[in-house]
This record gives sequence, C-alpha cells and structure tokens, in this order.
Amino acid sequence: MRPGKVSPRLSVPEHIKRPDYAISGIPHEEINNRSGPIEVKSKEEIDVLREVCILGTHSMRFLIQSFLIEKVGKLWIMPIV
Repeated sequence: MRPGKVSPRLSVPEHIKRPDYAISGIPHEEINNRSGPIEVKSKEEIDVLREVCILGTHSMRFLIQSFLIEKVGKLWIMPIV
C-alpha cells in the first residue's frame, strides 16, 4: 500500500460558515456537547483499526473493479454480440 497523492487545498467562499475548529484546530462545540469522555485508543486498538481499514480498502477496490468490468461488458461487449 502506498500513500495517496494530496490534492492542493481548496478555498472556501466567505459566505460559508466555518466550524469552530477551522482556526484553532480544537472542536470546542463538540467537546462541550459530548455526553462522555473522549475515548483514547491503545496502540493495539489502533493497529487493529488500521488492519481493518486496509482490508476494507482492498474489498472496495475489488468490488469497484468487478462493478466496472460488468458495466463495461454491458456497454461495449453486449451490443457487439
């Protein structure tokens, strides 16, 4: 797995309200409205989540490729036959 390309930052029009964390990086509203403490994951939990995300990525790629192959077949191959 390779890191993806990072797109350039896009500007947001001034009339769109920014979230409170846009400037400071701290989501004060979310912290104040939270019903419990913020859960901090252990290294082991983070490792498991990382593996699950990688598996999900591979699964989605497989499904997308299968879907595209089916669509290409219906659009290009079936009209020829």
